[in-house]
Amino acid sequence: MNRINIVYLFLVALTTIAISATFLNFKGDYTAIKADRSLIRRGESFSISVPDSTYERPILSYARGATLERFSSESNTSVYTFCADDEDAVIVISFSGLFRTRKSLSLEFEEFVDSDSDRFPDRLVLDLEDAESFRAWFVNISAYQVIEFSNRWSDEERDCSGLIRFAAREALKSHKEEWFLENAIDHELWREKTGIDLRTIPDVKEYNYPDIPILRGKIFLSNTGEFTYFADAYNLVRSSMVFKGRDLSVARPGDIIFFHHPSPSTFHSMIYTGDGLIYHTGPLSENDSGVLKLWRMEDYLRTMPYQWLPIHSNENYLGVYAFKFLPRQ
Repeated sequence: MNRINIVYLFLVALTTIAISATFLNFKGDYTAIKADRSLIRRGESFSISVPDSTYERPILSYARGATLERFSSESNTSVYTFCADDEDAVIVISFSGLFRTRKSLSLEFEEFVDSDSDRFPDRLVLDLEDAESFRAWFVNISAYQVIEFSNRWSDEERDCSGLIRFAAREALKSHKEEWFLENAIDHELWREKTGIDLRTIPDVKEYNYPDIPILRGKIFLSNTGEFTYFADAYNLVRSSMVFKGRDLSVARPGDIIFFHHPSPSTFHSMIYTGDGLIYHTGPLSENDSGVLKLWRMEDYLRTMPYQWLPIHSNENYLGVYAFKFLPRQ
């Protein structure tokens, strides 16, 4: 064997050893990828640390059942922080470089904490400050519809429960200048008419629609216990809200008053403003889609038929209800 062949074989051996050593080092980094803890509940945040490799570049290529909240790079490690949304998740980290491969993590999450067994996550119940912000936005957004219907309140949802769904979603959002434009809400006009400057009402700080842990955009509950984008008046009162009582003294601005007429079975809902009620009548005929009503309470009680009065003796009156994401008060 001549000297050239010997040198060639020597170089091949060195290259093989180098590649093998690099692969073993990479394999060690690869197998070290895991969640930061074993017990994770839905709605909680968790992190996955990916050691940086000399010859590989990690990329988050797929995630199901968990939402990426932030990414950071610290001490030769890439850290992905997620929120656990569903009962389980699959997260895939891909590597491009000398070794092209993927690391797939399958995770299972514990159910969210529900201490009062109302099928709503405890961690998503707003604190008192956020609850007041929500109530203020909810009532004002609903009342503004008397002036002009929002572009975001679709024709298909123009009924009593549709007003509640629309106003709840919008109240939970961040209210920057673009929001006012998109909803066709003139805050100067509203201030002139009511003395309320909408720009001074704080936004909910804990989360904003639709980026809500666990729920994302599904803030309502169906009668099967599933979170959903839609809930009619029946599912609102039965599944998405909690009963507060039948005495109006327990009602706070932003609470909902429900009625039920048995023949034919019809549910109706109204938003309590603090000194009055807001509601959409729903379709009045094939050619009349109905109107929005805004009442002072004393006028409503004096004017409306008995079956629509929120009084104890009216069997059609179900009572006062509040969203499950509001604290019990």
